[in-house]
Amino acid sequence: MIHPPAQKQAARRYTHSVKIGNLYVGSDHSIKTQSMTTTPTADVDATVAQICALVEARCEIARVTVQGIKEAQACEHIKERLIALGIDVPLVADIHFFPQAAMHVADFVDKVRINPGNFVDKRNMFTGKIYTDKHYADSLLRLEEKFSPLVEKCKRLGKAMRIGVNHGSLSERVMQRYGDTIEGMVVSALEYIEVCEKLGYRDVVFSMKSSNPKVMVAAYRQLAKDLDARGWHYPLHLGVTEAGMGMDGIIKSSVGIGTLLTEGLGDTIRCSLTGCPTQEIPVCESLLKHTTTYLNLPRKNNPFALENSESFVNASKKITKTTPWGSVYGVFIKLNEDHMLNTPVEQLLEQLGIHPENGKKDFTTPDGVVVPKSFIGTSVLKKLEQHFIVFHHHEVPCLYDYNHEIWNQEEVLSSPFVHFHASPPFIHSTRDFFEKKQGEQQPVKLVFSKDLDDECEAAVAIATEFGALLLDGLGEAVILDLPNIPLSTVREIAFGTLQSAGVRLVKTEYISCPGCGRTLFDLPEVTKRIHERTQHLVGLKIAVMGCIVNGPGEMADADFGFVGSKTGMVDLYVKHTCVKAHIPMEQAEDELVLLLKEHGVWKDPE
Repeated sequence: MIHPPAQKQAARRYTHSVKIGNLYVGSDHSIKTQSMTTTPTADVDATVAQICALVEARCEIARVTVQGIKEAQACEHIKERLIALGIDVPLVADIHFFPQAAMHVADFVDKVRINPGNFVDKRNMFTGKIYTDKHYADSLLRLEEKFSPLVEKCKRLGKAMRIGVNHGSLSERVMQRYGDTIEGMVVSALEYIEVCEKLGYRDVVFSMKSSNPKVMVAAYRQLAKDLDARGWHYPLHLGVTEAGMGMDGIIKSSVGIGTLLTEGLGDTIRCSLTGCPTQEIPVCESLLKHTTTYLNLPRKNNPFALENSESFVNASKKITKTTPWGSVYGVFIKLNEDHMLNTPVEQLLEQLGIHPENGKKDFTTPDGVVVPKSFIGTSVLKKLEQHFIVFHHHEVPCLYDYNHEIWNQEEVLSSPFVHFHASPPFIHSTRDFFEKKQGEQQPVKLVFSKDLDDECEAAVAIATEFGALLLDGLGEAVILDLPNIPLSTVREIAFGTLQSAGVRLVKTEYISCPGCGRTLFDLPEVTKRIHERTQHLVGLKIAVMGCIVNGPGEMADADFGFVGSKTGMVDLYVKHTCVKAHIPMEQAEDELVLLLKEHGVWKDPE
């Protein structure tokens, strides 16, 4: 058993060091950034070129897909070429369904990633098969028999391994006994590490990925708790699988990864964004930058981090307190004098999501705005009041910490809501505030102010800190004060964070994989076209997946799936079930719309 040193007081969870090539991960080392190539692995030239581009973008670990022996053999040449070029980056092989490929490629790469859901057992096909206790026990013996040779080989060669659990691809055996739960994900991971422990092999990293940030956060929290209870301090690789494109993918990744980083969990990270993998690295670096404050704090127990995982995931999203903005989590945007003085009022309304032709509100129109007190009674304000709840800060009590005497003053008790201005660190001080105010009834608006100029950094900062509090169910509304960010982007960040946390669904959600060497079509372009045709279907979740290896499993949270089945062909799914197979690509998008109509979820765009 490895024990953390008694003097370790840093905010990061203690994890022992794991060597991957010439790089170490663990709590004594910096948090590493990681990405994955999208080129066919057998195309050595293209894969080496993309890895070089990733390294130039400051990626620290590169992963390639290895679906067969041909790709495993290519890894030998990829590694040789990288060494010849002086590129010292750990190379990781991603294995699904084919243990023989893992055994072969372990000779050439620095780390092997396996998925417990499909390495030995079959992935769940929802056939209703029942496992008796004896059948289950026999399956565990078979798991040990099939998995042990890879463990022994990696131990002998000094190679690392990642046990990478995916929420959507738990094995048939685990799903039958535990269901689609956090417990099932953790059990899936522990079954494999018990074999490693038995063989004295500890160069292992874990991941517990899901396309749902709330599920992902709960799974990592629970695994860390269960590992530490056993005295096993394995490093964690963090990621939200199939996060999606552009700003949506950045926000969803930040809600999940950022929340865990602020709690001291995580030793390597990846933001799985659809498109060129080099775009992932600046987002990873921004996440590390914006969570540094939390990592430098003295370690402190987090009262929210280890609650019951299932109740956390399934907690009600409804606002139960009476508020002027109804039973949804409210969004308010602070306007400054520049907005009010230098922007024509019709243009200002359009930037806030009011359509100029008909006055209708966009899906991401805020519930209200906060204005400077000096504009009370002006014509601009009167225009705003036709569409929004409008107020200035001095109209309602503003609190900076919980004080029982202040809370019980008449001014606070009679107010329809209060503002809470948290002091840094935002997450910790806000959690402390809500822990102290238990039982108080006034709705609380969280005020979030950031003087940032970069839109990506603003998205990462808000999605991390505000997202963490949304996952914990804190507050009834948010006020965003981002004076240097365009109002349309502020709206996108606010509602994207609410959507990613599962608190307020205002648009179609896309679960789109980042692509890899198995991808069978142009993922960014196809995802963009599907988005253009379906973005008005509020609350629907559509998965766009590049291949059938991971697609059907990793889109667990989706209502409908668009999955590459073979070159030029697509399968369409309803939940986990393939309902239309091998559709020619040129017909597939029309067939998806037809499928949505058949299931009564389609409506024509307005």
